[in-house]
Amino acid sequence: MVACADAIAVAHGWTRFVAVQMQYSLVERSVEREVLPMAATLDLALTAWAPLGGGVLTGKYGSGRAGGARVTDNPSAPAFVNERSLGIARVVGEVAAATGPSASQVALAWLRAQPGLVIPIVGGRRLAQTEDNLGRLAATLPADALARLDQASRIPLGFPQDSLALPFVREIIYAGAYAQIDNRRWGGRR
Repeated sequence: MVACADAIAVAHGWTRFVAVQMQYSLVERSVEREVLPMAATLDLALTAWAPLGGGVLTGKYGSGRAGGARVTDNPSAPAFVNERSLGIARVVGEVAAATGPSASQVALAWLRAQPGLVIPIVGGRRLAQTEDNLGRLAATLPADALARLDQASRIPLGFPQDSLALPFVREIIYAGAYAQIDNRRWGGRR
């Protein structure tokens, strides 16, 4: 719908869209299937809500954090708290322990490192949470930490992205020049 509305705006000389707002985090990456490629094509920013996966990426629901609640102990846990997301949260915690920032800061740094203009919508229930979220805005994660987070949270992109990532398909399409194509254009995950 956004692409259609943007095309109508262009056709009529109206103001174009500048951003889309979607849920995006290490535990919810489905926007990488269609929304992020569309945003890149239309030069749109993505404002990402729930960038900490409803608290999952902070370690709030993991048993590895002192005082962390287990999902079974908390009936109000978000619907997207599951074994997969808790596994991702464990990796986020390990990266945080190895690199220095908090788990929240690691999750936000990963999001900011994604292709295109991704703007996390951050906040917190307490001032300390918001201060922590904003604490490392200028920081970046090392490439190996980003790769580890990508691997832990990877989702199948589906057709056509997964097909286009196959080396023999890229060889056919780009006649051998695919190695020179900027990998970030394809999401940097191939």
